[in-house]
Amino acid sequence: MKQVLALAVVSGVVVSMAMAAEVRSINTVGYHGHTVDPGDLILVSPTVDNLNGNTLEDLLGAQLPVNSAVFVWNGTGYDPPATRTVFFGWSPNLTVMRGQAFFVQNSGTAPGPTTFAFTGEVPEARNAGGTTTVTVTGLDATAYPYPIDIEFGQTEAAQAAAVNSAVFFWNVGTQAYDPPTSKTVFFGWGAAETRVVNIGEAFFMEATSPINVDEVQPYDLSI
Repeated sequence: MKQVLALAVVSGVVVSMAMAAEVRSINTVGYHGHTVDPGDLILVSPTVDNLNGNTLEDLLGAQLPVNSAVFVWNGTGYDPPATRTVFFGWSPNLTVMRGQAFFVQNSGTAPGPTTFAFTGEVPEARNAGGTTTVTVTGLDATAYPYPIDIEFGQTEAAQAAAVNSAVFFWNVGTQAYDPPTSKTVFFGWGAAETRVVNIGEAFFMEATSPINVDEVQPYDLSI
């Protein structure tokens, strides 16, 4: 079933809001935004391809105040954080690809909630985004790499996960992980099966065996 594209579109698109929505465009550019309180963390992932590049300067620029930080999971832990500085912008200026998960922490001295957005080209077959490989090994940070809201159980990664694998969702309101959910033989992912992963929301999975799947473009951008 075709799905509604769940992001704000800024150019070159006509959207039908029917259940079988179809998006038609030659070059569709959009954005999705996230809001975080001073000092708080949010676990996110870009779902569009930035037209300038994939560094933090390209993706976030000056949207967050000085002393905000980014923490990128490297498979076994977090790389040293990147911090937004007065004179040098993001230092180090890390590279983050579409579908890669990372924490953003708003500066503790921010005057109030801060909204930042990922802007770029919507991935689809004509720009090599028709499929996107998702891998999970052991405890790993991951995300759904397309700009739609989707039930966790509908993702290829969830379906491919072996029994006893687990998923951990970060709760921005409590600043802690919700209780983890494990996959079982008879009940699958339980309540997490229908848990909606919002556009750009990342999460952790603990896979009992490695996951390597191709998530397929879930919308139609053909002419």
